[in-house]
Amino acid sequence: MNNKFIYFGVLLCLLKLSLLSQITLNEAWEIAERNNLSLQNEEISMQISELREKMYKADFLPVIRLNSRASYISEHGNIEIDLPTGQNFTKDMGTNQNYDMSVSLLQPIFTGHRLSNQYRLTQKQTEMAELIRKQRLNEINLAVAEYFIMSEFNHLQQENLKSSQNRVEELLYHLKNLYQNGTALAVDTLEIYTRKLEIENNLLMLDDEKMIIVNNLNYLLNVLSGEDTLSVSNDHDLELMRINSAEEMRIPESDQVCEIAEVNRSELLLINETLETEKFKKKITASGYYPNLYVFAEYHYGNPNVNVTESQWNDYYTAGISMQWEIWNFNKTRRSVQIISKEIEKKNKETEIIKQKIRNQISNSLLNLGIIKKKYENQLKQLELEKKLFQNKRDSYDNGRTSAIELRISEEKLLQSQITLSMYYAEWLRERMKLDFISGTCGQNEETIFFNYNREYRED
Repeated sequence: MNNKFIYFGVLLCLLKLSLLSQITLNEAWEIAERNNLSLQNEEISMQISELREKMYKADFLPVIRLNSRASYISEHGNIEIDLPTGQNFTKDMGTNQNYDMSVSLLQPIFTGHRLSNQYRLTQKQTEMAELIRKQRLNEINLAVAEYFIMSEFNHLQQENLKSSQNRVEELLYHLKNLYQNGTALAVDTLEIYTRKLEIENNLLMLDDEKMIIVNNLNYLLNVLSGEDTLSVSNDHDLELMRINSAEEMRIPESDQVCEIAEVNRSELLLINETLETEKFKKKITASGYYPNLYVFAEYHYGNPNVNVTESQWNDYYTAGISMQWEIWNFNKTRRSVQIISKEIEKKNKETEIIKQKIRNQISNSLLNLGIIKKKYENQLKQLELEKKLFQNKRDSYDNGRTSAIELRISEEKLLQSQITLSMYYAEWLRERMKLDFISGTCGQNEETIFFNYNREYRED
């Protein structure tokens, strides 16, 4: 009975590991948004901004204080009166011990719009914290996608090498038969066998590279330990969405991408928000031109109280309006306003610089996509030619018109053509993801096209 439970537990563990070995790009983005430590720091910054916003909102409300005081005075005044009878009458004015307890209320009623602008400034800072997090998320999504692209290229190279390995093994088997029949030399068999060993070594190196890619991805996703850790399997454990032909490598319009970037690019949105914060800072500084008015009220209970001639406990209250107005500070306020005005002018220039930079990045990325697509299409044609040349070399070898070295060189060229095609796939995907990053939608653009090279060109 206990053995059954053990077997069942082992089966569940194996099933869990098999599920963990597969992860798609969208799933990796979700894990990164949930686990990445940099994003968690940005979320804390957002929480701090929200708390600061609530803190400044409290400035609109009255401040209530409880006060108490006890003191001892060594000397106090008195009144001496000469009576008609010739005697002197003396009356103490106060006591040595003084006690006072009070509740006070202070309510600002006008501060030159300083409080309202300060609160709006903190609201903008909260929005900026959200944009900074979005910017960081865009960067992390690009880094995650880069590891998937590296994994895809690694996977394609392995498939190309395995295809080459099948060709070489078939040639090796064919040459052994020819050697046994006395129509091939031993050195020809050795030449092809050496090629087989080279391919096996390259496959081992690619397996090691794949492990490094997955380890780095685990680090980025902050799943170095625990249930979400990715494991390396013989299958393609980092999966991308795929397309089937070069015609599906669609290149978006420049104007469309620019419009998306203006709405989503965090750097551009941040500079706009920074510009707004500078305007609020200017208004806060300019509030120094105006007086500050407060309403106050105090309720006291003490001994002595308003009647200083009697030592007794009593209560009383005071109420009124106070004003504070800095009417001259040698143009300090005016200079501060001028400095912030220059900062606003500077931010306007920076906005234009960032817009031009984004347009240039988009233009270059679209040009690169066009170049890569042309390379991809030309490489498809070259691959077809290399296949035909390899088949011709093989037929020529059977007829004795080609050496084993020439046959090996032809097979190597065919493999290199396949790997080059895979490289262009990876370049396209990398540039397409970079374009999403430039537009601020990396990990959010559902129309992003991930491609897959045709099985027609993966197999002999």
